[in-house]
Amino acid sequence: MLQRWLQRVALVVTIGMGLTSVFADVFGQVQAAREIAIAGLLILVIDLALFVFFASRAAMLQARYGNFTRTLLDASYLKWERAVLGRLYAEDVFTLCGNRYVAIRRVAPRDLRTPRIGNDALKFCDLVVLKGAKIAERESEYSAEGRAYLQYAKQRRIVRDPERLGFEPLHWNLHSDGPLVELGVSRFRDTVATEAALRWEMYEQYAHGANATEVVLPLRVKLNLIGSAIPYSRPGFRPMLSVKALSVLVQDGIPKLVVMKRSDEVASYQGFWQFPPAGSMEVFGIVEEDDPDELRNHSDPGASLRREFIEELFGVDEWQAAKDETFTSLETSPKGERLRQAFEGGSASVTFMGIVADTVTLRGELSFLILVHNAKWELRRGVEARSELQVKTFAEVASLLSRDGLHLDPASAALLRLAIDSGALEEAGILTRAETVQLFDGEEYSEPK
Repeated sequence: MLQRWLQRVALVVTIGMGLTSVFADVFGQVQAAREIAIAGLLILVIDLALFVFFASRAAMLQARYGNFTRTLLDASYLKWERAVLGRLYAEDVFTLCGNRYVAIRRVAPRDLRTPRIGNDALKFCDLVVLKGAKIAERESEYSAEGRAYLQYAKQRRIVRDPERLGFEPLHWNLHSDGPLVELGVSRFRDTVATEAALRWEMYEQYAHGANATEVVLPLRVKLNLIGSAIPYSRPGFRPMLSVKALSVLVQDGIPKLVVMKRSDEVASYQGFWQFPPAGSMEVFGIVEEDDPDELRNHSDPGASLRREFIEELFGVDEWQAAKDETFTSLETSPKGERLRQAFEGGSASVTFMGIVADTVTLRGELSFLILVHNAKWELRRGVEARSELQVKTFAEVASLLSRDGLHLDPASAALLRLAIDSGALEEAGILTRAETVQLFDGEEYSEPK
């Protein structure tokens, strides 16, 4: 910022001196030259005032939200947060490896949980239907805190493209025929502002020493977000729908799970562990925003899942891929072809398991199990996994999750719990019921009588 300001100063001074010289030498109009010089000086003063204002604003945002993001990772805050959410969402409390989590989990109807292989494994458009293709501008819905945090996120480049389009859940159809969820179109900044407002409300209560048993969250109450229903979009609450999967690679007959640690440069859950791939259902590449048919072509959750897999496990930067003239998307890149061939060759399958939602951000995530046999892939951490990307046996994962001070994001904990409780791991031949109970519940399994 300082460098840009100095460049502007130099430009204004140069122009001012040049004009002064022209008027003085050519026309001899000293008074006019003096007025131009004064005008140039005023421009410099205004420019300096603007620089000081924006620099102060940036410093204020850094101080305010720097402490905010650090607190969200603090062990005492996380314990307090779980206590608050456990009271408000009591039906959604569960344990995993001795740790307590609060996240919404819903097992999908049985007919949707059939493993898909071949070309069918690459398509899940039957789960969704695009109902609203009109893109609404919703800045007026943002809370003051949401707007301020969005500015901070742009300043720190935590949000790479706030204008990127994606899909929001308008309505869930869990107990009826037809698509599982009806979609609308939103922008990523809507989600950032929404999540920031929900998080800040809790953080502010904690910062003021509120007792976890007495906390009231007026914003959640106002938006009718207290309870165990799967969240959907409404005025003032615009979460973008996401996809998430357990990635199981069977190597030499041993099933192993991919885990990663999020970097400090992402919009949420910095430094937390999670199961990749995971990400928003975004519109990839350049589209005609007013073309419903083109938007509909981008609304397949399977396409989002594949792109996230290629980005996070193969290390392909989706932003570079979108600009690369040699291929139009991640899916047709060389590594995308490798994944497609695994599915079409029958060595990989995808199973839809259900929906999970973290009660902190209340963002619904379509949840899958990806199973790959005999994959000789060299995995590389993606942009978001700058810290670590590891492939571990289920016993090693259970040991990792049992460590003191390790933070697993609640939606990932719900994803693994969903895979266990739905029987997906057993049905895929990955683990027996006895093994899952012993590893993740710390108990000896006994057959039901």
